[in-house]
Amino acid sequence: MIKNILINLLKIKEKSWYYEYRYFKFKKKFKIFDKFRLNENSIVIDLGSNVGDVTKFISKSYNSTIYSYEPNIHAFNIQKSRLGNINKIFFFNECVDIKNGEKKIYFHQKAKAGGDVEYSHASSLDLNKSNVSDQNYKIVKSTSIEDIIDNFDYIDLIKIDIEGYEYKIIPILIKNKHKIKKVVCELHGNPAYKNKYKDYEEKYKNLINELNKLNLINSWFVEWY
Repeated sequence: MIKNILINLLKIKEKSWYYEYRYFKFKKKFKIFDKFRLNENSIVIDLGSNVGDVTKFISKSYNSTIYSYEPNIHAFNIQKSRLGNINKIFFFNECVDIKNGEKKIYFHQKAKAGGDVEYSHASSLDLNKSNVSDQNYKIVKSTSIEDIIDNFDYIDLIKIDIEGYEYKIIPILIKNKHKIKKVVCELHGNPAYKNKYKDYEEKYKNLINELNKLNLINSWFVEWY
């Protein structure tokens, strides 16, 4: 009896309603997007949308048109079940890279074989990320970030949470900054977080230095935690 209850509790994380509960618990974190003055005419690109929390907040708060990219099929399916009835959200079960093709998405070391929802937030295209497994991965479609940008005359916001792979695509975003109003990005390797993703510290420092030289920090590029 107790064993069955525990099994059912574990399965909750596979259900979309669990994420609705979590969304209302943590959505204060998303208030950062209020400062960007998004509206029903805004174009938003969500890279690494996971189960769709940021996509949902932006949709409900500003009614923007959102293009949501999530390569982890487990998180993607939860997102579609939660938000699939909103006609201004376009879903892509793809990763974003510097070119079109295919990539391996590596799952967290504690994830089930083939990945799962529970550890989907840690999946990465970067095998060097310290908490992923080189034995547990899936091949997914990759779309060029440059091709995505080329589809639009102007993009109001690009949100990025792609677990270390941000350093691959940000140089292309900088090159196209005249077409992008704002970039909000989780950066790995911030030395303020001791012993967390230290392997990214050099990339972090180099990027921050470049953004500072270009006067883009907090005006065009916003680091998000």
